[in-house]
Amino acid sequence: MSKMISASKTAPPDIPEPVKAIFGIDERWGMVSAARVASEPRRAERAWARQAQYAWNLIVEGRGTLTGPNGSSWDLEPGVAYCHLLDSTEWRVAFNGNDIVIEWYVILDRGTHNRLACLGLFDGPPVLAFRQRAQAEEMMRDFQSALGDLADQPQRLVFRRTLAVTVRFFQRWYEAALAPDETDPMDALVLRARDWLDAHPLSREPLPLLAKRLGVSYPHLRRGFLAHSGITLNQYRIARRIDEARALLPHRGIAFTADRLGYPDAFTFSRQFKAVTGMTPSEFRRRG
Repeated sequence: MSKMISASKTAPPDIPEPVKAIFGIDERWGMVSAARVASEPRRAERAWARQAQYAWNLIVEGRGTLTGPNGSSWDLEPGVAYCHLLDSTEWRVAFNGNDIVIEWYVILDRGTHNRLACLGLFDGPPVLAFRQRAQAEEMMRDFQSALGDLADQPQRLVFRRTLAVTVRFFQRWYEAALAPDETDPMDALVLRARDWLDAHPLSREPLPLLAKRLGVSYPHLRRGFLAHSGITLNQYRIARRIDEARALLPHRGIAFTADRLGYPDAFTFSRQFKAVTGMTPSEFRRRG
C-alpha cells in the first residue's frame, strides 16, 4: 500500500522553497520532486554540496563552474543543466559574484535513481547545454505540473504513473539536449505537444489553448501534428484518455471514470471507449 512521505523527512537541506510534489512507497525510496528556486550564490552552493539525492539543476539565471575529478570543469550559464551525482565528493559547484541564482531542479531519491538507471536513462554527460533555453524550462514546468496532477490520484496508481512520467521526462530531456542542430523545428513542436498531452491525460483544456501554450497558431500545430504523427491532435488526446480509463476502471466505477476524464456523461464515454478498444467499459471491467 503506497503512502505519502512527509516533506519534513525528505526535503533537501538548505533549499528555500519546499518540494512541490513528493510520492512514496515506503521510507526507503519513491521520491520524485521538481521545483524552481532562487537563492544567493553561496546558499545555492551549500545546498548542492549537501544534497544527498540524485539531482538535475537547470540554470535560469546565474553563472559559475562545475569542477569534477582530475581538474575537469564545465562552464555553467543560463540554459545549462548539470547533474549532482550520488556520492560525488570530488565534484564542486561555484557561482560567480553575488547575484541571485535561479534554478529549476529535479530530485530523485537514491532508490528511485538506481532503479531508473537500470533502464539506461542516465548514461549521458554530467552537463547538458540546451540550445533552446525556453524549451528546457518548459519541460521542467510541464514535469512539475504532471507531478502535481498526480497528487489526487488513487494511491495504488500514483507510484506507477509517477515512474512513467519520470521515465518519459528524462528520455525527452536528453533527446532535447543532445539533438543535432539540423533538427526539424516541427519535430520539436510535435514532441512538446505529445509530451504535454501524455503528462495531462485528465486535462479538459481546449486544444487551441495548447497551441497558445506552445507559442504557435492552432492551425499550424494541427497540420504539423497530423503530418508528423499520422493522427490528429484530438485522436492522440482520446488515445491518452482511453489509456487512463483502462488504468482507472479496475478500481473505479464507469460514471466516476467518465467524469474524471471530462466526458459529459457515461454514455458518451462508453461509446468512445468501445470505438477505441472494441469493448464497452463494462466488458473491460468483467475481463479484469
